[in-house]
Amino acid sequence: MGVEGQRFLGRPSRRKLFSERRHGKASRERLIARAIANHGYSQMEVASFLGLHYSTISRIVAGGAEEKIKTLSQVTPASLELSKHELGSV
Repeated sequence: MGVEGQRFLGRPSRRKLFSERRHGKASRERLIARAIANHGYSQMEVASFLGLHYSTISRIVAGGAEEKIKTLSQVTPASLELSKHELGSV
């Protein structure tokens, strides 16, 4: 067994990860992100297994990050606004 196999010995196979296919794009995208972030699969490995182009996988993974940023940008400005009075007491 090579180093690569030893490093990821306990991770589930791609077949097992993606056998949980649920209906819907969002569910598939969560599975893809989990395979990469939690189980150490490369974007190329996931793309090859699913028959997708690696750039599609890259967009899916980046899209998850963009959603988090979008959410933060919607919440943060309102919560960070300080009045002149509050700024003066800092």
